[in-house]
Amino acid sequence: MRDSVTFSVFADLHFAPGGRESGSETRMFHDAECAARFLDVWRRIAARFCGNADVIYGYDLVNEPVQRREALPGCDGWTLQRRAAEAIREIDPETPVIVESNLLDHPETYGSMSPLDLANVIYEVHVYNPVDFTHQGVGGPYEPKSYPDVRRGWDKDFLRRVLAPVRAFEKMHGAKIYVGEFSAIAWADGADKWLADAISLFDEYGWDWTYHAFREWSGWSVEHEGPDAKHMVPSSDNPRRRALLDGLKGGADSESSFPTAVEKAGRAVPASR
Repeated sequence: MRDSVTFSVFADLHFAPGGRESGSETRMFHDAECAARFLDVWRRIAARFCGNADVIYGYDLVNEPVQRREALPGCDGWTLQRRAAEAIREIDPETPVIVESNLLDHPETYGSMSPLDLANVIYEVHVYNPVDFTHQGVGGPYEPKSYPDVRRGWDKDFLRRVLAPVRAFEKMHGAKIYVGEFSAIAWADGADKWLADAISLFDEYGWDWTYHAFREWSGWSVEHEGPDAKHMVPSSDNPRRRALLDGLKGGADSESSFPTAVEKAGRAVPASR
């Protein structure tokens, strides 16, 4: 009989109240009613799950916020997340709160991020750089691109530069960093090398991570392969799958800044969004 394993998960508010406006702008930053609903949702979630650390490891406040226009007073992307975190802390003083940066949780926007003056805060980042490589052919025609590419300057040092604002934020504020999403589309030439380089950097920095995505869509799945979205087939072995498994194996042997619960949910299994 196989030993049972207990997993803790992040509660992720994947779609904020009001959804998105044109240009992917998060509506609640400009709509007081949606902002109030956002705060109320987190009060309700915290009240429901407070004291259930064996099930809920953390509260991921909002997935990939986008704020380009001036927000309502007290409703900009950073302030509204702070208000939600404070509302949670009035109910649940211990469960970690996960904050995401602006422009779809982009590494570059960490240069303008500020830490929250609260305990048990984790700062999440999503890594899809360069997007012309990682998302080629997602949603339409594309020019095939490879990784690494010396001409374009796409290599491990490029990824290191992309992550530099996050690394600087971590060092300056003693912050805990979590890579909540990263991936390269299945048909991208060199996707396995991109995954290996990204995971290598995450492990070098001591960041935990979650691969996007496990059994969601075949284009991101390491259990499928094919030349494009219309011709994906199941695959029990492929370079991307091996790169991910090698990364998971390496992570199991490396030190982590997160407790075991997060290692199981974020590092030791390729969890879905």
